[in-house]
Amino acid sequence: MKPLTIFSICTFLSISAFGQTYLTSDIRATADSILRIYIGDSIFQHHCVYDTNTYYEYKSRWGKTKWETLNKFRRTKGKFVKVDMRWFVGFPYPQCPVFKIGGMTSFVLDSHLKPTGKPYLDFVPDFYWQNDSCQLLTKEQALTIARRQKLKPGIGSLYSLIKYDIESKRFTWEVSQTLWIKKDTHENDYGDSEVVTIDAITGEIISHETIRFSAVY
Repeated sequence: MKPLTIFSICTFLSISAFGQTYLTSDIRATADSILRIYIGDSIFQHHCVYDTNTYYEYKSRWGKTKWETLNKFRRTKGKFVKVDMRWFVGFPYPQCPVFKIGGMTSFVLDSHLKPTGKPYLDFVPDFYWQNDSCQLLTKEQALTIARRQKLKPGIGSLYSLIKYDIESKRFTWEVSQTLWIKKDTHENDYGDSEVVTIDAITGEIISHETIRFSAVY
């Protein structure tokens, strides 16, 4: 038998005995096709960005667990164990202009490139899937409600931010203002903010409090 042939066979047996590897392009294609099923082609093509910090797990030749970024090499290293695929995705929804739907979705592919669960999409409110209006207070309405709470004299204008609590599925408006601000011995800002938290659907005041803040530069 020719030396080259013997070397090729030995190399193949060594790789086969060591474990499964994959082309990173095949992993991406498999994961992309799964995500498309859940979010649709249009969202995937125009509002979805792959996270290049996606990592996969593998076992080294000596059985040690290691992690590597998926797109660093053309083929995965060692014995492939699993990969946590991740994307940043947004969901344009004109029916609810006051809230921008977006976040990071992810799911795991096992050693056979099979998903271990559905993509994480808990940050998407139910009204999107139901194609319904969100019925949320506007920014102007939230500011009007906050001003009725006998606010203290503050610095600058009011700041408003709408939030969505994933676990409770509750929307809130957080209206705040800076009451005072100073610098510490390290030249970092600190001070007090007055914060009014409002139920974004009913307009109910959830809390009205003064909070100490600090900013490290």
